[in-house]
Amino acid sequence: MPGGLRLRQLPWILLMYLAIPLRHARQRKWRVVWRLYRDAWPRGGAVRRAIQRSRVLPVAGLAQRISRRYYDGGYLRMAWAQLWRRA
Repeated sequence: MPGGLRLRQLPWILLMYLAIPLRHARQRKWRVVWRLYRDAWPRGGAVRRAIQRSRVLPVAGLAQRISRRYYDGGYLRMAWAQLWRRA
């Protein structure tokens, strides 16, 4: 994701980066989070650079295609409710 677009989406990105470990921690599934970040972190930069070199859609066109309705509202409500249930 281009830097300017990433900056505009930063609040949502941070929310997800905080919500994923919190949700799994409440379910006592720390290993899932650990493996997710352990496996994705080293490859993330290389993958991003490859995509940036090969993309043909301008940043403005990409920004128009990102929808705030990407996540199903029912899924978000369910995930939020699971945070507060007893594990």
